[in-house]
Amino acid sequence: MSQSLRAVQAFRSAIKRAVARSISDFEPKGAVSRQYGAYDDAAGVSKRALYVLDSNGKVFWSHLSPMAINPGADGILDALDRLGAR
Repeated sequence: MSQSLRAVQAFRSAIKRAVARSISDFEPKGAVSRQYGAYDDAAGVSKRALYVLDSNGKVFWSHLSPMAINPGADGILDALDRLGAR
């Protein structure tokens, strides 16, 4: 099991109160990232982007992190708390 898969599983376990889905952006390369404004054309990779969507599929919260910095889950957890309070 890859480290990133273990991290995703740990994150999902930590936020059992919410529905957590991950999306993959493999083919066509960068298509989803481009739709969310999170694709680095110069580097040819998706940026470190986090999104929380509301029940209508609209972006409630987002964060773009520098590539060298792991953004962690605090922002997502706070956004989920605020979303649940609505």
